[in-house]
Amino acid sequence: MPIIRVDLFEGRSVDQKKAIVKELSEGLARTAGCSVQAVEVLITDHSKDDWGFGGVTARDKFPD
Repeated sequence: MPIIRVDLFEGRSVDQKKAIVKELSEGLARTAGCSVQAVEVLITDHSKDDWGFGGVTARDKFPD
């Protein structure tokens, strides 16, 4: 069973997450030759304060 892990900054809506799961599942199933039902997608939301780039937090690099 293929597993796709997606790490994102928080803020996506439930509908956006549903679309992400659908698109990734269908694409992997098509490419890998497995069923869509076999694909698992794990979405993890992260605060910009919990992610860093080059010594600064993502909030500092990408302010709202």
